Amino acid sequence: MKTLIDLFNTFPSRGDLPALIQRTGIRRRVMSYKELHGSALRMAGWLSRNEVEPGDRLMIWAPNSPWWGVAFWGAVARGVVVVPVDFMAGRERAQAIVRLTNAKLAILSRVKGEEIDGLLSIFLEDLPFIVNDQAYPDNVHYPDPSSMAQIIYTSGTTGSPKGVILTHGNLIANLEQVNRHIPVVTEKFRFLSCLPLSHMFEQMGGFFTPLANGASIVYLRTLKPSALMEAFGEEDIGAVIVVPRLLQLLRNSIERELAAKGLDRFYSWTSSLPTNFRSLLMAPIRNRFGRHFRLFVSGGAALSPDLFLFWASLGFKVVEGYGLTECSPVLAANTFDQQSPGSVGLPLPGVEIRFVDGELLARGENIFPGYYNNAEATRLAFNDERWFLTGDLGELGSDGFIRLKGRRKELIVTGAGINVYPDEVEDVVNSLSGVREACVVGLDRGEGEEVHAVLILNGSGREPADIIQEANSLLDELQRITGFSVWTEADFP
Repeated sequence: MKTLIDLFNTFPSRGDLPALIQRTGIRRRVMSYKELHGSALRMAGWLSRNEVEPGDRLMIWAPNSPWWGVAFWGAVARGVVVVPVDFMAGRERAQAIVRLTNAKLAILSRVKGEEIDGLLSIFLEDLPFIVNDQAYPDNVHYPDPSSMAQIIYTSGTTGSPKGVILTHGNLIANLEQVNRHIPVVTEKFRFLSCLPLSHMFEQMGGFFTPLANGASIVYLRTLKPSALMEAFGEEDIGAVIVVPRLLQLLRNSIERELAAKGLDRFYSWTSSLPTNFRSLLMAPIRNRFGRHFRLFVSGGAALSPDLFLFWASLGFKVVEGYGLTECSPVLAANTFDQQSPGSVGLPLPGVEIRFVDGELLARGENIFPGYYNNAEATRLAFNDERWFLTGDLGELGSDGFIRLKGRRKELIVTGAGINVYPDEVEDVVNSLSGVREACVVGLDRGEGEEVHAVLILNGSGREPADIIQEANSLLDELQRITGFSVWTEADFP
């Protein structure tokens, strides 16, 4: 395969195998590979008849569903560039992205009920009726691997958002790298989709990878822990792409249920037992995830060793990976057979990694060509040898595994000239009793930055000063926290 259309053309051979499944809470709708292919072609025909031409930009601002997939593959078949926007993003951001890309069409959602000024728009929920009686296009567009497939905009939290150009060649290269690195997905796999399809982590791990291997994907109407656990039990889920926060929410749900049944102390006691015996005792919890659940794939943020070990103690595999949108997105991952707590794993086949002054640099066919209409940002993203500058700090261990220490821009440089990595300090503080969550930042009071901890307490009544004192006793003298404050809201921004 060289382009996404090559992947799309494999769908008819899968026939009636289930591709995309929608659980609404009341009904369960299944779309086969053959139906997905046909609906996408009718979508491409509709685009053609409405003068949306190859190379035009189509914005999808809608929640995950099988019809998001139809819209995406219809655009691919027509040669249209997809511009996915996070459904939770505000109208102002969506409007800005339309302006930056000069989009020709927007696919929106009635759930949000917002429209884009001066732009042809249709609702995702209307697509089944719109494409139902459409004819196939006169021809399917066959792009060059270097052609743009998507433009994905960064969050823009530290400045203007940048549009990451991902080519057909970038995406197929990363798909093949992922399949070679973790070659476990088969037609029998069923993925549960929890993260937005507007993010490359979910697209690559929970959309392209399943569809390339004949697996199926389940979409939910709500992502409440109760709905997730119900889907695990009823859909025979094999894998799910997650961020650490979701793993923590599921852990909290399990621990609350154990506490309600008076079993929390018993399960805490089992932590000292041999792994095989503990795994046997944990079978009732593990069985709630279905008979064939194989693995969590975690990314998007650092996975704490404590959270990894919690799930490992239940007998689950948690495969942590690492990447950036600019890399399509995966650069490294642990493997199905080997997971190293605290590490983001080994570089994928075909991905070159090096560290320069502590910063991770990457090179490979999966690396993007540049930012859309932003030559200066593109220039700053690469060094003179065209290595991509990730901005992440870390090191390559003697075992070949990559261990990250944090973002270069988040590095705290104290008045004494010492580099402090916030993630390392946060891991210590988050492990202490009385803390639900902690964030460590650098505060500059004019004489270099101070290490400042912001705490969300768990209601135990423990004094925050005592927490900081204990943390400092566990930290190296050069890393110690010099100030703290308590965050009174339920969550950090």
